[in-house]
Amino acid sequence: RGQSRACLVTFVERKTRLLWAIKAPNRTAKTLNDTFGKFMGIFGSQVKSITVDHGKEFADYRSIEQDYQIKVYFCHPYSPWERGSNEYFNRRLRWFFPKKTNFDQITTDEI
Repeated sequence: RGQSRACLVTFVERKTRLLWAIKAPNRTAKTLNDTFGKFMGIFGSQVKSITVDHGKEFADYRSIEQDYQIKVYFCHPYSPWERGSNEYFNRRLRWFFPKKTNFDQITTDEI
C-alpha cells in the first residue's frame, strides 16, 4: 500500500448510483466506524442496509448495526460482483487515483 496509510472509504447507493467517497487516515475498524458516522450524519434516514466485503476494517460491524439500526450484509469471499456498483465506481476512481496514490497528500477538494 505504499508509504501512506490513508485511504478512501466509498459508499454507493444502488438506485440513484450516487457515489460518496470520504478520506480516512487508515483502515482500522474504529476509523471506518467514525467515517461511517459522517456518512450516516448526512444520509442516515435513507440507509436501510449495507453490503461490505471481508476486510479487517469491518471487524466491528456489530457496532454499526446497533448504533444505526441497520443490517450489515457480507458478500461471499472473492465475489466482487455481489457489490457490483461499488466495484464499478472504485474502478472509475482509479482513473484519478491510481494504485499507490498517497492519500495523505490528496485534499478533500481534490476528491
